[in-house]
Amino acid sequence: METLSEELLDQILSEVARSHLQFGRNDYGTLLSLSLVSRQIHRITEPHLYRSVVLQGHESNILRTLERQRAFSHHVKEVSIQDDFDFIDAKDSFAFAVKLLPLLPNLRELHINMDAIPISSLAKILELVSVETLRLTCVQAEQSDDWDTDQWSCTNVYIKTLDISFEDPVSRWEDCDDILKLAQALPNLSYLKVRNHNNDGAWSSMDASVFRCLVKAFCSTFQDTLLGLEFQYNDSNHTSDHVGIERMSDLFDACGILLRSSIEHIKTDTNCLLRNSPPRPRSLAIAPLCLPATLRKLYLRHKVNLDGRASNKASLAYFEESQCLAQLLTSLGKRNKFPVLETVTLAIFLPEWFAGMASTIVRRYARQKPVMKLILCPWFEYDDRDISKSWPKYNIAQDPRIPSYHGSYLQ
Repeated sequence: METLSEELLDQILSEVARSHLQFGRNDYGTLLSLSLVSRQIHRITEPHLYRSVVLQGHESNILRTLERQRAFSHHVKEVSIQDDFDFIDAKDSFAFAVKLLPLLPNLRELHINMDAIPISSLAKILELVSVETLRLTCVQAEQSDDWDTDQWSCTNVYIKTLDISFEDPVSRWEDCDDILKLAQALPNLSYLKVRNHNNDGAWSSMDASVFRCLVKAFCSTFQDTLLGLEFQYNDSNHTSDHVGIERMSDLFDACGILLRSSIEHIKTDTNCLLRNSPPRPRSLAIAPLCLPATLRKLYLRHKVNLDGRASNKASLAYFEESQCLAQLLTSLGKRNKFPVLETVTLAIFLPEWFAGMASTIVRRYARQKPVMKLILCPWFEYDDRDISKSWPKYNIAQDPRIPSYHGSYLQ
């Protein structure tokens, strides 16, 4: 290794650190072993050892080290605060983090496990950090009380990316105004990623009503600064009261807010783009034209509704889902509406009996649209717990416009 240049050694150690020091893991053993090889390796390894710090409980040793060795604190770029804050009073659950974060001048990314911690507790943290990316996991939205309202007197103009995963709230989403206060505290947000949290195998619901509530909460951000939105739709916990709550959230006009925004990148499900209207055929309710003209990259997932299956093959052409798919492709293909659109990825999950008709519709309405990437996916592969399956990447073998396509994988 002594014959390798320092630049190459640094690149190698960077790859080792990336694989062993991801958020939620603190496997420093490999890097520590490498640092003992020579003084040169030790010097090059040091920044990678301190680049990502994972805090679990009262990490007084880390705090003491960074206070005494200020040079180490300049290496820290990412901090992950996991859990085990029971030893601190609930109103000051981040007391330890409040002491640590000001010591880290080059901190760029902060990850916080919010399990059993109210969103209002973030106010003190946001006053201290100048990070670019904030990742919050296990968040449970709530309705604020008077004490919570008094906490939100700060704004953080540095945070550009918010990656947040939710548990199901105790109250209805329409009543959870602490999300609105968090949104107001982040006025310069440019990228928002929302997903559900897996709690011991139980997945929270991220359906169309949740989408509308969150778009409403971040309304000012959509109007001013937001350029990217990723909403990982999941309706695995569809319940009997879903329709009533969804009708309430219809008043939030998420489609109108989207249309008036300047977003360039969107990743979501077509169920989030339904017009606010009384019950009507899905082909008439879907509204991809509510997307802004500034759009450059779009990823849409579309699941064929299995209810009301056509009785025979001849009637498939008039099947409601056939009309819906044709309407979707036609709308997304209008270049005058989306003049700067570079890529549209459309992942269509469908049953075997609809595969032939879907292939015909795609060839007819999207053959001369090179910006579109079409993915036909079998229903039996859909799995909300596996992102690679529920949000698949483009594969030329799954595009029915390609001459070599045969569709046998759908059976």
